[in-house]
Amino acid sequence: MDRSATVLKPLSFGAFCDRCFSEQPFRKFYEQLHMFIWFIGDGKYVASTEKIGRALDDLMGFLQKQNPLAGLTIERPTINRELPPPEPQP
Repeated sequence: MDRSATVLKPLSFGAFCDRCFSEQPFRKFYEQLHMFIWFIGDGKYVASTEKIGRALDDLMGFLQKQNPLAGLTIERPTINRELPPPEPQP
């Protein structure tokens, strides 16, 4: 996400490539994400994803029953899909 504007918008492909080249933690995150997606598609994590799904369902049921965050509100940023692409920065 491009946080330099007043609203959030997706990174341009060029900005994504620049960050992959210049920021090792950013690149490593996307390398791990790509490998996870590859393994999911290859069927290596099917059993794990089913367990995770059940665990998340259990957690959601527990949180609904306990209601530990009563009164909590979440404000989501506005994403303007009509914004032009960002200007390249030197």
